[in-house]
Amino acid sequence: MTIQLKEKYELFILNGGVGANDKVADSINSYVSYLNSVARHLNISISPETLNSESDVNRLSAQLMQSGLVSRKTVNNYKSAMRQYVKMVGEPDTPSELITPDRSDDVNANSNANNESLKNMSEKSLLQLHGEITKELRNRGVVRTNNNPLGDYTEWMVAKALGLALAANSKAGYDGISESGVKVQIKGRRITPDNNSRQLSAIRKYDENDFDELAAVVFDEKYNVLDALLIPHSVVGEYARYRAHVNAHILTLQGPILSDPRVKSFKDRLT
Repeated sequence: MTIQLKEKYELFILNGGVGANDKVADSINSYVSYLNSVARHLNISISPETLNSESDVNRLSAQLMQSGLVSRKTVNNYKSAMRQYVKMVGEPDTPSELITPDRSDDVNANSNANNESLKNMSEKSLLQLHGEITKELRNRGVVRTNNNPLGDYTEWMVAKALGLALAANSKAGYDGISESGVKVQIKGRRITPDNNSRQLSAIRKYDENDFDELAAVVFDEKYNVLDALLIPHSVVGEYARYRAHVNAHILTLQGPILSDPRVKSFKDRLT
């Protein structure tokens, strides 16, 4: 029970766009998972021989429904993944599959095509792809952490949502300022299966009152927003704890702070 041409399928899905451009699945892995489920439930291998037309999609979908193992909604998701596979099978080979070591023009053409594909992806989709690549590199032992551009992305997103002017990178204490002069420090936290902590990065020089509000955003592994909170400076002080070994205050977004009436959610303003 395998997926033949799996790497080609993943590239096909990538070039087609995922996440914000796709109503069915939010990542390449979702489509691959759907196909794997079809293969497992029906005890078949996904290949150009078993799946190359709409009639194949309908036939396999009917078998899934008759099995009673999955719901109609789930079958519809599987059908979308199978249709993508059929589209891939029907397309001519991509330049990357025709490249030979001495054909630099083809290499450049393929690189340009990939660059254009990336330009058409949403910011969220690019970050999801970044996360998937980083995870695979970590699995291979190439990198040791899941470091990502979360900080810059959070600042960009919050500034756009709240109408803030971002401060210079060297500015200490706050990251953005509103038209009325409210100084906002911005922090993001991404929860993953490896680390589900909601602890924000260290808040430096809290007692110097360099910011008026803290904008804190918690993402899931796919960069979907779970919480987005505006927390007044004084409230931060009530819940954060000073840690001498890092010379900073540490705030974790869980427990009573989430229901404190002085803390305002702005999740609905983020896109």
